[in-house]
Amino acid sequence: MTEFQEKVLKLIEEGKSPSEIKRLLNCPRTSIASVLKTYNVPIEKRNYLHKKCKEDYFDIIDTDEKAYILGFFIADGTIDSFTNRMGISIQSSDKEVLDLIKFELNISNNIVISNKHPELRKEQAQLRWSSKHMVNTLKRYNILPRKTYDSEFIFPFDKIPEQFYRSFIRGFIDGDGSYEFNGKGIFTIRLVSTSRSFLDQIGNIISSNIEGMGYCLEYHKGKTIDWYTLRFQTYGIDKPNKILKLYKFLYQDSKFSFKRKKDKMESYLKYLGKLEN
Repeated sequence: MTEFQEKVLKLIEEGKSPSEIKRLLNCPRTSIASVLKTYNVPIEKRNYLHKKCKEDYFDIIDTDEKAYILGFFIADGTIDSFTNRMGISIQSSDKEVLDLIKFELNISNNIVISNKHPELRKEQAQLRWSSKHMVNTLKRYNILPRKTYDSEFIFPFDKIPEQFYRSFIRGFIDGDGSYEFNGKGIFTIRLVSTSRSFLDQIGNIISSNIEGMGYCLEYHKGKTIDWYTLRFQTYGIDKPNKILKLYKFLYQDSKFSFKRKKDKMESYLKYLGKLEN
């Protein structure tokens, strides 16, 4: 083994990426790839996402944070089962949730801020990590690669305690939901998914916890993929009090949520005098 090969393998074991090794050793990437191939370095170790994380984090959902992150990951997470890679990319103004995930999962990778196509999208924040164990754990929750295209997705709620359903739903709302308040008393809640069955699950849980709160599902035909919208409805009178009950269901004693979304619901409730300013 040459001195160069020894250095490359040592840096790989330390969790360095090929790009980092290229910079540290001032050598071509092809030379690094040759060493990895020669010594049969497993594919997961060739990736900077090999850096460690808390692999058993989702094995048991027993905290508000775990349920929230699981729900958020279903909305915005990605999985590559070939490299056991996971990642989340969101607009940088919402970076706070990546800070939470990085801390909770003890991910050693840095959060990367990029703005490659400013004319097309807002500045992005991205966090990536890898773990074969975690990828397999996520399979138990029916969370698989290309989950966006899984129109039959159903979440196995029986695998998490009922007390954390609201945390899970809050996480999903922060990822794939929106609140709209026009400042004049009109407030709407909207969630989107390619799976009608999954939205039905969420709608049923909220309806069973908030008396008089119903929901409707709308189908949308897309160019590459079809999707559904879930909208909540309040039956009868006293919509503000029902929204207040929903607010308490989602946010009371919660450990984390997107401030901008929570603030929007609070603005509606304050406008109608249901919350103090």
